[in-house]
Order: sequence, then C-alpha cells, then structure tokens
Amino acid sequence: MIDCTNRADVASDASRTAPMESIAKNTTTIATPAAMAICAVVLYMPDPRQLAGFTVESTTLDRCHYKSLPVTDAVRSDRPKESEFRAAACRRARATTMRLPQGSSIALQCLTPYLGADQLQEQQFRRERSMARLKFGAFLAPHHPIGENPLLQFRRDLDFVEQIDTLGFDEFWCGEHHSSGWEMIASPEMFLAAAGERTKRIKLGTGVISLPYHHPYNVAQRMVQLDWMTGGRAIFGSGPGALASDAHTLGIDPMTQRDRQDEAIAIIRRLFKGERVTAKSDWFTMQDAALQLLPLQEDMPFVVASQISPSGMTLAGKYGIGIISLGSMSTQGLMALPTQWGFAEDAAKKAGTTVSRSDWRVLLSWHIAETREQAAREAGPGLMRWHNEYNVRTLQRPGLEPFTSPEDAVEKTAGGENAASTIGTPDDLVKTIKNLMQVSGGVGAIIGFVHDWANPENTRRSWDMVARYVIPEINGYVAKLRESQKFLIENRAVFDRAGQAVMAKIMENEKAAAALPLTGPGRVAIPTVNAPDLQKEAAKRKT
Repeated sequence: MIDCTNRADVASDASRTAPMESIAKNTTTIATPAAMAICAVVLYMPDPRQLAGFTVESTTLDRCHYKSLPVTDAVRSDRPKESEFRAAACRRARATTMRLPQGSSIALQCLTPYLGADQLQEQQFRRERSMARLKFGAFLAPHHPIGENPLLQFRRDLDFVEQIDTLGFDEFWCGEHHSSGWEMIASPEMFLAAAGERTKRIKLGTGVISLPYHHPYNVAQRMVQLDWMTGGRAIFGSGPGALASDAHTLGIDPMTQRDRQDEAIAIIRRLFKGERVTAKSDWFTMQDAALQLLPLQEDMPFVVASQISPSGMTLAGKYGIGIISLGSMSTQGLMALPTQWGFAEDAAKKAGTTVSRSDWRVLLSWHIAETREQAAREAGPGLMRWHNEYNVRTLQRPGLEPFTSPEDAVEKTAGGENAASTIGTPDDLVKTIKNLMQVSGGVGAIIGFVHDWANPENTRRSWDMVARYVIPEINGYVAKLRESQKFLIENRAVFDRAGQAVMAKIMENEKAAAALPLTGPGRVAIPTVNAPDLQKEAAKRKT
C-alpha cells in the first residue's frame, strides 16, 4: 500500500515484472487522506496501447463522486518515450485500487495541499469541477455616444440587465468613470443596487471600483450593503483606475495607483473577515475600524481587472482571487493571454496561494445577426463612430488611426482568423470562443462588452441570439438532443414493428381497412416514427 496521508506527492514503482496475462491479479492500493483530499492517480506506461480497458476503482467511499474512472492520456514533455495517464481519485476515498500493466509505475498527486480543513478542500474541488461549462456575462463601461438623453440611457441600461437576467446570463458588470463624456456611471454600487431590484438571479459585479479614489473602509461598507440589498449576489471587482483624466481630477499621481489598489485590497479582505483594523497610510487612516455588518455571502468573490501591465494578474496570484481580463478585446491582447496567466501563477507560487482558471473572466466584443452581411450593416456605422470619436479623438490612444468607412471598421475589427471581435453569426462567435479557449489554455467565463454599435433593438436581438444559440452550443446543452435525433435516424428499421402494430389494428376493422385509399401522409395524428406507410398498404389491397 502507498500511503500519501498528509503528503502532496508520492510515487512508487509497482509490478514491473508482471506479464500482461496476469494483470487482473496484479493490483496496487493507495490510501488517500481522510479529510477530503482531492488527488489524481498518475499511471506511467511505456506502451500507450496497454491503456485499453483499464480503470481506477475507489473503495470505502464517503460521498464519492465516481466509483469507476476511465484513465485518459496526456503526453509528458519530460518523458518523451512514455505516456502519462491520469484519473481523478474520489473525494474522501480512503482506498483507491488500480490494476497495473507490465513496466508501469504509479504515483498519487494531490491537486491541493493537505490542509486538514474540509471547507477549503471542498471549495477547491468544486472550482476544478466547474471548469466543464463556461459562464457568460456582460460588461457595461458604459460607452454611450454623447448626444442622447442621459435619463433614457440609464433606463435602457437597466432594461438591458433585466433582459440578460431573463435570458440566463450568469454575471453583469458595470464600471466607475468620472470623465470622457462617454462613460457616465460614477458609482457602480448605486447602479447595481437598482439593477438588483429588477433582476432575480444574475450576479452583479463592480467592473470596477477604482480603489485609489476611495477610502478602503467606505468601499468595504458599500460592498457589504450592496451584497445585502441584492440578496448575496455581489461580486467585488477592483482596479487602479483606467482613465488618466479621472486620476488628474482627484489629484492622484498615476505612479501610486497600482500600489494603492494592492494596499486597499489587503485592508478590505481583513475587514470582510471581521477583523478590527488600525492602519495608517500616506492616503488613508483607520483607527480601530471594524464593519458592524459583514457581507451576506460567506465568501464574497474578489476580482481584479487586468489589462496591459502584469499588475492585475500579479495581484490575483498574490491574494488567490479572480481576474477579469479587459485587454483581450484586441488581437494582441488575445494572443497575450497565456503570458498574462503565467504572471498570476508565478505570483501565486511566490505567495503560497492558488489561482483557478474557473475564476478567470475574459472580455470579448460581438454583434450577432442571422447573416454576416446583416451584422455588418447593423454594427458598422456605430463601430466606426465609437472608434473614431471615443478611442481616437477623445482618448487619443497611441497608434490608432480613424476608420475610413463602416466596411473598413468591420474588416479591421472583426476580420481575419484570429480577430478578438465577432461581427457575424452565432456560428462565428462559437468559433471565436473556441479559439480563445485554445489560445488561453482555458478560462471560466466569457464576458461580452456592451456597446452601442447597433441600434437598441438590434443590440437586444444580438444578445438574445447569443443566449439562444451560442451558449447552448458552447456548453453542450443540445448535444444529447442531437444524439437522440441521430439515433432515431440511423436506427429507423428498428422501429418498423411499431408501424406494423398500427397496421395490424387497422386491418382488423373492415371499415378502417376500406378507408386506407383515402388516408395519406400527414392526415393522421400518429407520431411519425410509429406511422406505417398507409398508401403503400392501400396499394397492396388493390392488387
């Protein structure tokens, strides 16, 4: 028996001389930690063909998720002549048994360090399992062109949150900005509190609160209140502040913003844990500060924004919290995602924390219609205006040139195989998301950027089509329906006996049999799979 109790990684050679025909009698038992350890059985085989038919079986289980696990393969780069085969061991399994082929070795590797704390292990297990399906959400900066009635814009934005809640989206985010004219939500907490009254289930995230602009204690208080007012649906997203004009307005040196965000996160996390905090900084003072009301959620999600610099990813790794990548709306940002994730992992390793891809959100932009031509017609003029007036003229972002036409805007934004934006059909967006998953190595949520490229009616319809066609395709909601349809098509002959049974009853009744020539396809309420060919049977009777 190989005992890995209180150890994160154990390896042992076993049964290296056993002949292939005696595999069934050759077993190795591994004892796993009793306190809900989450481990992976790793089997090294010199010949991948030996894998066929092998399973990992767990015994003496307590609330086990699997009883028999097929072993799947993955090639190890440091063992080029061997293959590695993994299977997740059962949670709280006190013994795991594996049959070993000739020349193989076995190792049991815990996915999380043994902490002796059931709750932490349970949370990690759920995070790893949740990677199977993507979450979907929306991010509203907002970016509204100047000229429309602000009152109607606020109301339309709240209508939008209500719409995507009804459509089943998982998260909604809105930001904090104080200048530029296009971005007029100054307090995301106030907007989200209003949205909470009009929605039922969608999570509501601050996307983001610019922490250097606020006293950390006030931010903590507002987030706690938002969590209670929304029934425990708040997500605390923070950033250093995106617009230089906002920092200038408040007299804040941009060189200090990222360090202040780091400092504020540490303080707010302590307050959320119920600690009484005394702290003095060059920008805030706290004396015996404690929250009189803690968040409704036992563990309110913390998320940091990541754009160009490694700062956001580094903070996520340092504190073991979530990430929302905002720089992925460009092709360059999309291709940089693996490097960005590396920053988070490096920081987590240094701090002794863990980061999970299931807590990684990536921003994409899209406009969806029935055809690519229709999508381009609807989005092109608004996209051109957004780029030329906001990005080029207002923000004056370096290196950007104005688009020359709506067609030019669509081509340069959504053209090409690796474009980060999609202006096209649901199938086009599915392809974009699958490409992102391949490039990034996997994320937990796709967050759509809310814009005014198209008019309000077509924008609402675009999000409706994403919910109806894209999300089900990505998450496999309709896979079993297609499988069922395919089975009936390919096995039609199996169901002929049902039609024969119907015909037998018809032929037992003389009047029903006489009516056969008058009965044609589609004239009887019989399920198609059970319906005999009535016209064919009538022809037989004539002869």
